[in-house]
Amino acid sequence: MTNSEFEAIYESYAADVWRVCIMFFGASKADAEDAMQTSFVKLLTSSVPFADQNHVKGWLIVTAGNVCKDMLRKKHRRCENVSLDALAEVGYTPKSDSGLMQKVLSLPDKYKTAVYLHYYEGYTGEQIAHLMKTSKSNVFWYLHEGRKRLKELIESED
Repeated sequence: MTNSEFEAIYESYAADVWRVCIMFFGASKADAEDAMQTSFVKLLTSSVPFADQNHVKGWLIVTAGNVCKDMLRKKHRRCENVSLDALAEVGYTPKSDSGLMQKVLSLPDKYKTAVYLHYYEGYTGEQIAHLMKTSKSNVFWYLHEGRKRLKELIESED
């Protein structure tokens, strides 16, 4: 990958990777920045042949999520649900300003990842399966369970 290709990818997808990292670390801007940098370093050192720009974007989003999970495990931290106001202070801008994003963030990782990739980034079930390294039927199950849990969260508020 040339420097100009990397710069173009960084300019195109840095905001998306930042959103994923800040979802995991909340108000810890330093940890989110570390995770973002690590994700792009992994891109530079990766030998994955990318089919198109959507593949690059999806790979970066999944990689960023995995980097964040690894960092949280290593530091024995907990991923806390934080308010969107706190996230806004560190530069997180959700693609939707509804309270639904807060509920999506509270889902278990596999459901959160599938729901985010499908509903917020527009990936198909087959693309998500490839990115998450699982079967298409598992992705549809994650989406089904994710929607079910979101419905329960919404109904519990009423």
